[in-house]
Amino acid sequence: MVAQVVVQAPVRQDRMGGIKRVASIITDVRIGASESIVYVSDGCTLPQPAIGLCYDTTVTDEKEGVGIDIEEAAIPAFALYGGVDCFIGPENATDFPIRARRILEQGEDRAIESRLATWAAAGTDLAAGATLVESIAAVEQALDEDYIGRGIILMSRGDAVRASASGSLEHMIDGIPVTVNGTPIVASGAIADGTVYGVGAVTILRSAVFDINTIDHTTNHDWAIAEAVYAVIVDCSFRVNSVVDAG
Repeated sequence: MVAQVVVQAPVRQDRMGGIKRVASIITDVRIGASESIVYVSDGCTLPQPAIGLCYDTTVTDEKEGVGIDIEEAAIPAFALYGGVDCFIGPENATDFPIRARRILEQGEDRAIESRLATWAAAGTDLAAGATLVESIAAVEQALDEDYIGRGIILMSRGDAVRASASGSLEHMIDGIPVTVNGTPIVASGAIADGTVYGVGAVTILRSAVFDINTIDHTTNHDWAIAEAVYAVIVDCSFRVNSVVDAG
């Protein structure tokens, strides 16, 4: 019989460069009961020229106001869970719910990033970039021309490495990748290479985590689940994308 010595697992560090680094996160207990999620947006248009000086004769249009829009969630409510199923033992009989919660909380961002990229892909198609740098530049330009706040760029983890090698990405002190203009980057392995996405400010709505722990004494199994409900809203529902032309 082989003698085993159980030691502490490696200390898992938080992931860098993900959506939770740049998004606002709000806990809302009502998410799981929602049929529709909406929010009241600030105005999504840029200021217009006004008749403000007596000697300015170039502005002749009458002033017009813009409506304050009610926007729908970019990603409606969906649920994720982390689960652990193992034999009950003297060393771990009480920590399965903790392990299930860790699986959920440490991996939830990948699922959110994948859904956000899928939503962004249905936005405005910008000109394809001859290179990755050109696609980043096209998205940066569109964000500054048409979105009133500071947007977010999404790309694959691999493309972020390539962009950094080209000098297009920098790093802030807290580890968030940014473009040379300071636009934060979400670099995700859940996003495929070859497309750069631009979106407005992101808020992740998240329920409390529900912990469920069931013990089957007939099979000596402990089954633990940690589950939460999520939704994502994007300011002004702004979304653009540029495909990198592989030639």
